[in-house]
Amino acid sequence: MNVIFSISDINNTVEEVIEEDEELVIEKDEEQEQEKPKEEEEEEDELESFPVRATVIVEKEGKGSLVVHTVAQDGYLHIDAVRYFKEGQVATHDITVHDIGEQRQDLYMGPVFEELGEDLQTTFSKYLEERGIDTALANFLPDYVDYKEQKEYMNWLKDVNDFVSA
Repeated sequence: MNVIFSISDINNTVEEVIEEDEELVIEKDEEQEQEKPKEEEEEEDELESFPVRATVIVEKEGKGSLVVHTVAQDGYLHIDAVRYFKEGQVATHDITVHDIGEQRQDLYMGPVFEELGEDLQTTFSKYLEERGIDTALANFLPDYVDYKEQKEYMNWLKDVNDFVSA
């Protein structure tokens, strides 16, 4: 089983939050809502983590791959989509690098997850939990992405400094 995610989510989230903040300011100006005390706003910001997209790939030899697209945020792992590929239909590398739906229009990508019955959605969630894809991972991913992004940033600064100084 593999869990694949990218630190680029942290950069995309910062841009989205800035856009949302700008929209919120406009809405407040238009509606002249009462402002919350600053303490309440700070508490809300501290509690919310940014979303991290993670792809879970469960492979069984001779059976193929189950690919589950998720979003981890605030200790919850939300399932966006579940895809099944028979053995040899799609290479694991292609699943992680490409949007298979755009690359292979001849493959059925499965139903829209939210349109599945609630019992079936719960069954998929339990399937992941049994494999350790759970609340602990949902809490870990945003923290790790933040740590990894900072580490990569520091390495980048050092490499650029070394280059410029040479």
